[in-house]
Amino acid sequence: MKSMTVHKMDDLLVEAIKSRAEEKGESINAMMKELLAKAVGIESSSGSGVQQTGYRRFLGRWTEDQAAEFEQATADFNALDESDWI
Repeated sequence: MKSMTVHKMDDLLVEAIKSRAEEKGESINAMMKELLAKAVGIESSSGSGVQQTGYRRFLGRWTEDQAAEFEQATADFNALDESDWI
């Protein structure tokens, strides 16, 4: 993928982009890509012209019960067994 730099952006525009990114819980970079995709008319039918990468597509997907179940199932991961170190 290519990278681009935008020079001398108006402070009002920068703050608006930062604010929108914060509201949606996205990075500024992801927000910029989404806005650019919409501006050039390549928005996908899923509502975002930007392919999600990394773990972001998994974030915020668990119910409270599922999160509690996960925490219970992995609680012993934090326990140390001293016999493992002898």
